[in-house]
Amino acid sequence: MYFQGPSYKITMFFFEGRIIIANKEGLENTKPSFGDILVQVNDVQIVYSTTLNDVMQMLRRAMMTPPVQLIFGEDNSFRTFLRQHIDKSRSLKVKGKVKQNKTQTAAKVIEILDD
Repeated sequence: MYFQGPSYKITMFFFEGRIIIANKEGLENTKPSFGDILVQVNDVQIVYSTTLNDVMQMLRRAMMTPPVQLIFGEDNSFRTFLRQHIDKSRSLKVKGKVKQNKTQTAAKVIEILDD
């Protein structure tokens, strides 16, 4: 897929050593899509455990001389796993916030009584 610039309009994140697509601005159901893995920028492969920061710098440099070719890997079973992992993480985070708020409230009450 080629990008002319001035931006990619893609949101990415680092997961288990890979750069993953979170979403793409614009039309629904277009590529790349959630869960696709960035594997190459122009002629440079994105090796396992390349940091998100390094990839972002590479993308910025590449966009200085468009067009930029990005190659993505697709794996539907990985995409399904990733959705489940994120949903589970979100539910645990919400439960953690509820417990944390109760603890903080109790701690505030203790501080007031100690004064």
